[in-house]
Amino acid sequence: MYLCISLLLANIANHGLYDGISIACSNGNCQHHTTIIAGSIIGGGTGIILLFIVTLLCCHHFKGRPLQTNLKFVNSTNNKIYKHELHDVTIFTSGIWSSRHYQSGMWHSFSYFMLSFDPKLFKVTGSGLDNIGIFTIDGTYSIETGRMGLIKTYQLGTKKRTEDFKYQMIIQLTWNSETHQFEGKWYVQTNKYPGDAVKIVCANDDNEVHLLLKRLGWLDKASHQLDISISPDNTKKSAKIPAHIPPLCSLQYALTNCIDIRLSPRKNILRLFVDCTSDEDEKRRLEELCSKEGSEIYIKYILEEHLSIIDILNHFPSCKPDIAILIEFLPALMPRFYSICSSPLDDTRRITFVYSVLKFEPLNGRTYERFGVCTNWLNKIDIGTKVSIQTRISQHFRLPLTLDTPLIMIGPGTGVAPFIGFLEHLNLSLKSIDGFDVNNLNTWLFYGCRHRQHDFLFEEQIQMYQQMNVLKHFFIAASREENYPFRYVQDQLKANGNELANLIYNRNAIIYVCGDIKVMVRDVRETIAHLLQEHFDIPNIDQYMQSLETSRRYLLDIWS
Repeated sequence: MYLCISLLLANIANHGLYDGISIACSNGNCQHHTTIIAGSIIGGGTGIILLFIVTLLCCHHFKGRPLQTNLKFVNSTNNKIYKHELHDVTIFTSGIWSSRHYQSGMWHSFSYFMLSFDPKLFKVTGSGLDNIGIFTIDGTYSIETGRMGLIKTYQLGTKKRTEDFKYQMIIQLTWNSETHQFEGKWYVQTNKYPGDAVKIVCANDDNEVHLLLKRLGWLDKASHQLDISISPDNTKKSAKIPAHIPPLCSLQYALTNCIDIRLSPRKNILRLFVDCTSDEDEKRRLEELCSKEGSEIYIKYILEEHLSIIDILNHFPSCKPDIAILIEFLPALMPRFYSICSSPLDDTRRITFVYSVLKFEPLNGRTYERFGVCTNWLNKIDIGTKVSIQTRISQHFRLPLTLDTPLIMIGPGTGVAPFIGFLEHLNLSLKSIDGFDVNNLNTWLFYGCRHRQHDFLFEEQIQMYQQMNVLKHFFIAASREENYPFRYVQDQLKANGNELANLIYNRNAIIYVCGDIKVMVRDVRETIAHLLQEHFDIPNIDQYMQSLETSRRYLLDIWS
């Protein structure tokens, strides 16, 4: 221990940059070309000067802005990389264009949009839709240089650059007559991105905090201010005051808002409890739990049953730990993440998420009734309560750019949440695309619950999307219903094995799996591997499954 804690008598009542090669072409037969520029700096003084200049340029570049404005870029005649036939008007043709970009080590799917060119003003305008949302395009072009400078703006912008998701994207393209397409780079400057999940900062249950304070005999000190400092006897060089506890707070506040009193205590805490225990039999049992030989008992009776610090103290009544032990060794109360089940195309000021309130009975070593920490807290707060939240960015668990890509979505329980968001986004996206046939969608949803009549989440929304033909195939499993043939989602996967295997192997379907990591994720992966092996006799199925993951066609959003 290295903390010295006393209770005072006084009472107290993101800039980001995505930069890659962008390709735009007026037909679907685009070739892909990447230019690599390599250089070396040789010579003492000259090298340092060049390095300094390059550093300045890179600093400017990495702020998310190009080195030239669109107007200067378009009018620049420095076109050494790409060949261009002067005054070629045909390369600027109004109509439907396609585009794809290179990011995170891979080429992403094509997106389609409209472009219109004004030959008098040399202005270009357009609109389209991708997996982020609806956007408009404005810019300028030059027939002489074969260049376009575009600004892509998403409709979901809040007009605040520090808050918007991809507020504006600058795209600078040059025609390459060898590959017959426009090639170049795109830049974006933003601080926040709406992710696929929301992070909720919650608090411990008041009753649970009261139980801990009462068990330790600290109720009369709950409102006293904590004074935390490094112990003068400390010999640990890396000793630090816990950063998650503010310098001026009461003991009650720290236990309620800063420290995780629910998480099962680690062995190092139990080891410290040994010296705080007076009863010899209790001391021996604690020594056994924190020993190497007692690991199996520790896992089975503490970790698997989710015993809290209060449960441990109740099982060992002679244990009287000092407050410094809990402050120093109990972990910080961490935010909880919940998948967003709404689309930003609906309302950028509102997000929707779903949660289930877990109840833990006083059984199997648990000494008091309790509920999920965050879900119970959410259930108790009133409308108007200020909640600290933050969105978490998912780089890959998103819809593809092409709407006709087959989607296989697997989410039992609250794992269905992100897929409701997917379906809503698809529905709203289709409304903004003239001429897109909803029959081109190929969406599959596999959902699981205990009883279809009692805990079928989003039943009305799912039925609505089925009627609108946004959700083409829906299958449900019910684990607690007798005489129902499909208990788990993998049973429904097996029942549709032939079609699913064909979609994955021949149609480049994307598989999304969301839910609990313990059993479901493993069983689903094994089931899909078995279906592929059964229908296509793949020589090395493990390698094939790994290729699906590395190519981001097998995506996970999981929790423990």
